[in-house]
Amino acid sequence: MTIRARNFLCALSCVFAMVSLAEFAGMSGSQLTSAAFAQSPSSIWGIAWSPNGDRLATGHFDGSVDIWDATTMTVLQTLEGHTGFVTSLSWKPDGSQLISGGKGSEARVWDTQTGQLVGILPDISSSYVTAATWNSDGTRIFTYGFDASPSSFKIWDAITLQELESDARGDVVQIAWNSVRMQVALANAAGQVLIADADTFESELYLNEPETPEGGVYGVYAVAWSPDGELVAGGNWAGTVRTWDSDTGQNLLNLQATDNSVTDWATTTVHALHFSTNGRYLISITSDGTLRTWDVGTGAIVSTEQLPGAPIYAAAWSPDGSKLAYGGEDGTPIIIENFEPPGDRITDGLLALYTFEEGSGATVSDVSGVGTPLDLTISDPGAVSWGPTTLTVNDPTLIASPGAATKIISAVQASNAITIEAWVASASLTQDGPARIVTLSQDTYHSDFTLGQGREYTQPANFFISRLRTTTTSLFGEPGVMSYPSTLTTELSQVVYTRDADGTARLYVNGVERLTDLVEGDFSTWDTGYRLALANELTEDRTWLGEYYLVAVYERALSPAEIQQNLAAGPSVTPPPTERVSADLQVLYTFEEGSGATVSDVSGVGTPLDLTIADVGDVSWGTGVLSVTAPTIISSSGPATKVISACQSSNEITVEAWVRPANRVQDGPARIVTLSQDGSNRNVTLGQGAYQA
Repeated sequence: MTIRARNFLCALSCVFAMVSLAEFAGMSGSQLTSAAFAQSPSSIWGIAWSPNGDRLATGHFDGSVDIWDATTMTVLQTLEGHTGFVTSLSWKPDGSQLISGGKGSEARVWDTQTGQLVGILPDISSSYVTAATWNSDGTRIFTYGFDASPSSFKIWDAITLQELESDARGDVVQIAWNSVRMQVALANAAGQVLIADADTFESELYLNEPETPEGGVYGVYAVAWSPDGELVAGGNWAGTVRTWDSDTGQNLLNLQATDNSVTDWATTTVHALHFSTNGRYLISITSDGTLRTWDVGTGAIVSTEQLPGAPIYAAAWSPDGSKLAYGGEDGTPIIIENFEPPGDRITDGLLALYTFEEGSGATVSDVSGVGTPLDLTISDPGAVSWGPTTLTVNDPTLIASPGAATKIISAVQASNAITIEAWVASASLTQDGPARIVTLSQDTYHSDFTLGQGREYTQPANFFISRLRTTTTSLFGEPGVMSYPSTLTTELSQVVYTRDADGTARLYVNGVERLTDLVEGDFSTWDTGYRLALANELTEDRTWLGEYYLVAVYERALSPAEIQQNLAAGPSVTPPPTERVSADLQVLYTFEEGSGATVSDVSGVGTPLDLTIADVGDVSWGTGVLSVTAPTIISSSGPATKVISACQSSNEITVEAWVRPANRVQDGPARIVTLSQDGSNRNVTLGQGAYQA
């Protein structure tokens, strides 16, 4: 039984899985034992998402290829014809065809709608097709073979399937594309990452692993680009992850969780790498299912998770970055959704930040950490109500800085650019004036900027408006920039106004640009004595009612990508609580013992109800995991008195288990958790299947 109590909050990407590491590592074939890689016919050795993410292809040890519906997880087609394991899978950019390769001297091209074989790329002159992929427009196919003399690299016409070019190349085992630079990074078993042109695959830069203490090299089996293309990361079969400058080839970081020796390759090989959307974190996954998140700046491990289902031979990240798929021995891929964590909020150029986490009182604190805090005072605390991370304005009031917003005014006048971001939910669609959401002003007709709702006497007031004072606009910033009608609702929305130094102004709602305009001039006419205010004008005659989640002001115009990053990060800068619910808990087993015959009750409630494993030879321990590999019983030595008494008293119960069944045929029901005497006398049972079902 495997019980987990963690959320997956990371991301990673991969093209396909490891191939025969014994040959790649320079070991003899006899060292590739079934203990390291149990060669069950259905085990997954290759995996790849379709370009639009609706299907998943898996390559298996028996040479078959399955195409799955990624939503229902049903097999749509089974493609057969390979004589040995399939490790290399690549979809054509339009999703119409699939290349598969692995053990054997050929790659196969399939029609992904009909499942028919389109053709064979023959005589690759190798024992293994370690990588196969398309160029960016699908007109060329590139294949890499291993165990030839020398290893072969071939270019094929994707229409005629005729060979166009052949060359000696390092034993490439994984490929990562970078659309920003139009380059590819090729990981090879010779301890190198090659950076090459994305369409011709002509090498431009070699990034080399350092020599081992024995004078050899560790093969590189995973590769990834940072979002901006400035870094390339590679992971080797000894568990080390390195980053390089993609322009100079300089080795920047060497990330290693443990002092792994080369004999650990069966569990430590890095199968997949992925950078977070903001480029700050790098995520790796190794054969034993360990997923680590690294801080790219410091090299520190941010988090470690244990994926169920190890050993893992293949992993792939969906094209939209929302799902992780991986597979191992049982032949069924596991998909984890919503795996990508929100990126950190943008802080470059930040001047003031309000996150409304005070919970009570008359002060809204500036938590930007920039200069002297520009805190705001609520004139009538009775007109508002606080939530954990919100402030709701229920009745007219003014929330304003006691004095001039000097740090904002000075910085924005110097940069001649600004961004105002607000996460708000309006109380109604009839507020106009404009009703002030955020304003830097003196009164109704004198302001440096205003972000508001509606215009005076315009109904319905279901749009945002921003006014900005420059040398070419009025004293209160007209003409303003407005979003379209119906872009403002009573639901929580992110609204962002930007104006760059060239005068281009943009208004975004929930990450979508709603209007672009030219606001010429500069900010030299800004009044240096104006105050910052929320929910009203300083004269208290432009009331706005609704909920505030976040307000931020920047001294520059954020880019569309940065606005998307803030949108993904959400309105709170404080992570949500991750503690498990403990109220009314009676027993808790987290399987963190690591060894032995006892599973400890760590609930801290009453006398611990520890469990004893009848036969420790029938289980295996992992980090936070207990796997039951053969029939046994894990039970308390006496009655579960504290559980029985508490449930009889409350007449209620909750049984929670985080498990992954070994298969889908266990029935009876097969007992996952039971409070019972025998098969016919029980208080409660949580199980799998029904009797003979």
